[in-house]
Amino acid sequence: MPIRGKNLREKVHALESEIENLKKKNRELEDSFAGEPSKLLDRICESLGASYFIFDPELQEITCPDSFESLFMNSLSTFPFTINQFISSANSEDQEFLKEIFSQPKGQKKKINGQFRMTYRSKDLRETRTFSILANQDETPGGKPVLFCVFRDISREIKQIRELQKNLEKAEESDRIKTIFLLNISHNIRTPMNSILGFAELLHLTHPGPQQRIEYIQTIKRQSQSLLQMIDDVSEVAKFESGSMTITKTPVNLNLLLNEVIRDLESQRNAARRENVKIFSSTPIQSGLEMFTDAGRLYQIFFNLISHSLKYTTQGYIELGYHLPEDDRINFFVKDTSKNLDKNELKALFEKYTRIPESTLSRYDEDTRFNLTLARSIVKLLGGRISFDYDSETGGSFIFSFPFEEPPRTQPDIAEEELAFQTKYKWNDKVILLVEDEEVNGIFLEAVLAETGARTLYAKNGRQAVDLCKSINKIDLILMDIKMPVMNGLKATQEIRKFNPGIPIIAQTALALEEDREECLHAGCNDAITKPIDVEELLKLINKYFPL
Repeated sequence: MPIRGKNLREKVHALESEIENLKKKNRELEDSFAGEPSKLLDRICESLGASYFIFDPELQEITCPDSFESLFMNSLSTFPFTINQFISSANSEDQEFLKEIFSQPKGQKKKINGQFRMTYRSKDLRETRTFSILANQDETPGGKPVLFCVFRDISREIKQIRELQKNLEKAEESDRIKTIFLLNISHNIRTPMNSILGFAELLHLTHPGPQQRIEYIQTIKRQSQSLLQMIDDVSEVAKFESGSMTITKTPVNLNLLLNEVIRDLESQRNAARRENVKIFSSTPIQSGLEMFTDAGRLYQIFFNLISHSLKYTTQGYIELGYHLPEDDRINFFVKDTSKNLDKNELKALFEKYTRIPESTLSRYDEDTRFNLTLARSIVKLLGGRISFDYDSETGGSFIFSFPFEEPPRTQPDIAEEELAFQTKYKWNDKVILLVEDEEVNGIFLEAVLAETGARTLYAKNGRQAVDLCKSINKIDLILMDIKMPVMNGLKATQEIRKFNPGIPIIAQTALALEEDREECLHAGCNDAITKPIDVEELLKLINKYFPL
């Protein structure tokens, strides 16, 4: 059919034209990337941050693009270069690997993938870079052997991999240490708790004489203080690690502080059955050197270091003291006659708590690690440094120093301190509201305040406290627990302040961080005291709000 035939010829003609156009475009593409090395390959390598060269093993000739010179310009001293120059530019430990690549037997087809390093050296720079190489041993269509090598600088990737590996190792080590740490914490909680519960049970079931009763009670109190000290140490180390540990500087007489440390450690020495160990101070000034520092933190350093010494000194002495300031720094020391310590293990233990070898963990108890870690943290916080030395003949010594600062020239206010000691707490006309959900804590506070003559009211949650304050006008002070059901202490304080802005409110909190205290004050409390409550501290605090 003519019409159908005509349409077919038109379609064939159109198809031939399209094929011709495609051939033309292909020729143009081939022309645009004509030559050796191929421009197309250059662009591909450039987009990958790589380069290449073609090596003729018979003629020992190298053909490479400009990108190759850019990739190795800091490592190769000359361009053009020979294979021997290229190999000798690599680090010595990688040269055998490159020799193997460039000396493959003729006719052998093989692909080799690996890495090598080159070090660039100049007057101001020494940099080692790592390159990957993919070498393909093949033949040209004419049967001529060639070696085609593709290179890429992978220095950044290698560095990232090493950092990731290092972080992984640190995480695994931290996880291992935390596991051992928690096991030891459990042990160190159960040990004093065993004594506390055991002697409490003896007091309940038996009828000890007066002297024995006193000994039981002293043991319970001492073990409770030990348990509390461990909890405080955990909290202090955590605060240092998080950057929330603070210092408060006041004028300090160093001799008086050292005497206080020795006095407080006497009971610990006796409890540890170290009566043969003498604890004394050595000071250059009999009246005592005055300096401006954090007395509580300095006390902690000495107390923790001497606590460590008491564990490993069975006879002899523990000496603590200081030297006169030099170059605006002051040096302190704790020396002992300890025996059978491992100097290297203790140094590792002292330097970095989170990297302690497992063998060391098994030799030294949790208290030792906390004592040393906390002491080191506080010294660092005060801008100082600390070191440990040990001699099997003479014993061990800790030396620490930090900047010396003289106290400001102001007249100290001792009125409040004198008042605290002179006052006999007699508050017969006072009414104190105890807000506490734990009944046993309420009983304790009632017993403490009974000696003062004050009357007490009791509320077991914040809602009851608010209602009592609304219905009873004669309430002179409130001891407010913070964590309670129904309504917590912070909310209760805010509600009371709406209708009674003047009544003193002292918060009782089991949280020891400074931000927790600030939260109580922000809610409207006048002051705060941390649990477990020290009786004398509580009475002094209440007395501030009861004028004579």
